[in-house]
Amino acid sequence: CKRWKHESEEHPAKYNAYDASRTLELYDALHAELEKTDQLELFEGTIMPCVPTLARMSSHGLLMDPQKRDEWVAHLSKEFDGAILDWQARTGVSVRAGKQVNDYLYGTLGLPMKLGKYGSVTSEESALRELATDYPEHAEILHALLKVRKLGKDLKTYAEVAMSPDGLVHPNYLPANKDTEKYDQ
Repeated sequence: CKRWKHESEEHPAKYNAYDASRTLELYDALHAELEKTDQLELFEGTIMPCVPTLARMSSHGLLMDPQKRDEWVAHLSKEFDGAILDWQARTGVSVRAGKQVNDYLYGTLGLPMKLGKYGSVTSEESALRELATDYPEHAEILHALLKVRKLGKDLKTYAEVAMSPDGLVHPNYLPANKDTEKYDQ
């Protein structure tokens, strides 16, 4: 379907109506697919009952082993640095320079431009996954960029998460990106 995120600021009621309509359509499609694949009971009987526990984990916090956390951060940092070096060796482009990345993808590689939710050229995850699927000859380099971004997100969002003074982490459970699995290989 057409994107509607651009409506959120100028026409919030219209944006909300689109969201509500699409959510209902997705619910019906998901419910039917879960039934068809015999996963409905797993979802409704096991996964959804966990939601209150996950919500309590957010408010009460989780105890974290500082030593294991430091080991994990070191491991992710090493992988992240290696992935950046790999990307830069392949492309000569800084992964942190968005315009250069876009110029490389859409200029040097000649891939068709993908537009983000506000109509500007993008190299967001869903666009990269779609391009990797549609242009398998460039999939390796696109997955190298995805790897850098995933490791960076894992490091900043999960591993280097701030602990409260009592030594607990207060996670925030968000649903997975709706575009994540569509183009996974």
